[in-house]
Amino acid sequence: MIDKNNIYRKSHHIDVHLTSSAKSIQCLTDELLEEISSIKKITNRRRSRECFKKILMNLIHVEFTCGCVRYSRNKNDYSLHRRYGRVWLKYDRLIPIIDGLIELGYVEFLNGCWDKEKKKGLQSKIWASDKLKTKLAEYLQESPLDIIDRAEPEQIIQLKNKEKELIQYPETRSITKKKKHPGAIQ
Repeated sequence: MIDKNNIYRKSHHIDVHLTSSAKSIQCLTDELLEEISSIKKITNRRRSRECFKKILMNLIHVEFTCGCVRYSRNKNDYSLHRRYGRVWLKYDRLIPIIDGLIELGYVEFLNGCWDKEKKKGLQSKIWASDKLKTKLAEYLQESPLDIIDRAEPEQIIQLKNKEKELIQYPETRSITKKKKHPGAIQ
């Protein structure tokens, strides 16, 4: 059981690089996404499946690190520059899936909040409920940590402006070379 008083200290952003090729995860993903789609509108089934799988992998990961998954419910936080955009984690795809998990009782949650005086906010949090833990136990024969893989990031060179916002840059020979040999990045 998560201690709601300490939940904001032990939270992790959704790690888009967590994945799994385990057949059990593929089957669980398909079953739960089908259940979610019975109560929420799911567009682009293939990308929604990848989005859901990322959420599931993160929920499994934080279950063993005694934490929770932190995510934004602010649509503006999902409008990254096209080069950096994470195609499967669009607001209109992510939020209905998470809301479906909440509605079906697969995750517990804590809504984020905004302190107007300090002009500081805390993001919403989710973690696996007993219902999801039971479902995971049904599907996973191996250790949950053994099924989690880490995919390499697609965009390893990121350029930011003075406001620390990601910006577009030209694809030069030097940049292409650095992408092929990341150790060469200074």
